Amino acid sequence: MRRHLTLAAAALAAPLIVAGPAAAHDAAAGHGYTVQANEVTRGPLPYATQNAFLPAFVKVHVGDTVTWTTTHGHTVTFLGRTKPEQLPFVMPDPGGATYEGFTDAAGQPFHFNGLAKWIFNPRVFSPIGSNVVRGPKALHNRPFFGQGPKKPGKTSFRFTKPGLYRYVCLIHPGMDGAVRVVPKTAKVPSADAVRAQARKLEQRNWALAKKLDKVKPPANTILAGVGNTTTLIAFKPAVLTVKAGTTVRIVNGSSTEFHNVVLGPVEYLKTFFRETALFPEGPGSPNQVSPPDVHGSDPGQPQIHTGTNHGNGFFVTPVLDRVDYQPLPSSSEVTFTTPGTYTYYCGVHFPDMKGTIVVTP
Repeated sequence: MRRHLTLAAAALAAPLIVAGPAAAHDAAAGHGYTVQANEVTRGPLPYATQNAFLPAFVKVHVGDTVTWTTTHGHTVTFLGRTKPEQLPFVMPDPGGATYEGFTDAAGQPFHFNGLAKWIFNPRVFSPIGSNVVRGPKALHNRPFFGQGPKKPGKTSFRFTKPGLYRYVCLIHPGMDGAVRVVPKTAKVPSADAVRAQARKLEQRNWALAKKLDKVKPPANTILAGVGNTTTLIAFKPAVLTVKAGTTVRIVNGSSTEFHNVVLGPVEYLKTFFRETALFPEGPGSPNQVSPPDVHGSDPGQPQIHTGTNHGNGFFVTPVLDRVDYQPLPSSSEVTFTTPGTYTYYCGVHFPDMKGTIVVTP
């Protein structure tokens, strides 16, 4: 799926991470395992994905290296003594900066001018610690990004002491794994056994995706995504019909993905977010979360959608997630006041993730 440059986009855009071929062990070469985390399209639903490392658990010898590869984007983060809430994906600008000077298509200032500016957490997207893990207490972080199947990204860690090393992806909360390091004399699984385990888990998760596709939300509710590590990149229901004046609750239904609701002219949306979502490409480079991703395009809750907001119908709810320690809401409310048929998108997964709301008199 193609991603739009809003909150989780920029260089990574909340990628769909699914295992390709399972890890293989090369004891003779001393290379350990390769864990492939790639977007695949062979699942039962085109909008289903697995935000999971498969296999999530590998056993290697002391001195071995584990390599993670991806066609999109991840972090491999051994937290050690660090708590997850110390590494939020986004955060208020520590310098106390505010958003300033933004005007809409009608030439009017947006309400978020003067409100707190948010940034992408630089620590999440920066290397921390070495690539040699000598114990379970230190923080090690490696973000890594690919450019599709022909140009995968990768990162590696070598383990020098026996023990259990747990790791997470800071981009997809709930996506985690572990490496068990054992003495060289201990047995480790064969490559065939690991591949069989990964295939079994993958097929089990695809079966779960079919069940998730049957989920029906409560009345006047839109589920933005459904699932956990197995998740649907889709709105449920695909079409919602309500009467004018109805307040619709939008709920993030996926624990591993960011979602929101965006309306407006497609080309305007592309330009607006390209110019306002500034993902840091290096030390000192611009760093800014697009202002409506955190404050919404319109003030208050519920936000009011008239169909002509900001002169051209531009309307954005805050980005939603389900992580307690992230400074983002899990739900949002919108009152639709004007009859009409409106196509809306998830700004994070634009343009593939979309839905329709029909507002009747």
